[in-house]
Amino acid sequence: MKRKYAMILGNLGNTRDSFCSGYKQNPSTAEMLRQVQDIPLVEGIELVGTWDIDSHNATEMKKALADAGLQYISIIPGLFGDQAYWKGSYTSSDPAIRRKAVDWPAPNSCTTFYVSLTGNRSIRELARKGV
Repeated sequence: MKRKYAMILGNLGNTRDSFCSGYKQNPSTAEMLRQVQDIPLVEGIELVGTWDIDSHNATEMKKALADAGLQYISIIPGLFGDQAYWKGSYTSSDPAIRRKAVDWPAPNSCTTFYVSLTGNRSIRELARKGV
């Protein structure tokens, strides 16, 4: 069995988190995708929803991944970029913070991006059911 490897696109340059909006000038998505092509064995990319992919660039991202010979692996909701979640989001001891995380719009957006990238609509049905 051949092992397959993937990485988070942001490992190549996105430098923000809940404490800092950026440590340096971030490279463009196109530049990071070019860098991935030089890393042996990496065939897939994990994207951060609202950072790497959004409603405005889902079609372009699908093409960019295909052009780079890379496969989409997953989309991570970008909750960690919000200071409100510094002590956790879905697992916070504060019920208001947990509710904010559940109601955050990006999980629904992430399912839309997933459908755009893969054409698989079954995930949208799971999201509607709250699974």
